[in-house]
Amino acid sequence: EAVDGGTRVTETWTDDRRSWPDFVANAFDRVATGGKTFAQFQRGNIRTTLKRLKAAVEEDNARGAA
Repeated sequence: EAVDGGTRVTETWTDDRRSWPDFVANAFDRVATGGKTFAQFQRGNIRTTLKRLKAAVEEDNARGAA
């Protein structure tokens, strides 16, 4: 999305495990993510992805300006 001075990037995630009972999904999530809910785990992953994307774009821009 174009914004003043740049581009806004938005990443989203949807839990599509509709057929899993909540207690099964919650138990699996805590084992698979080290004690977090899957939503908490994914928020961290999304934050990491966006930080890395920002760093890559800024590095590319800095090289282009040099």
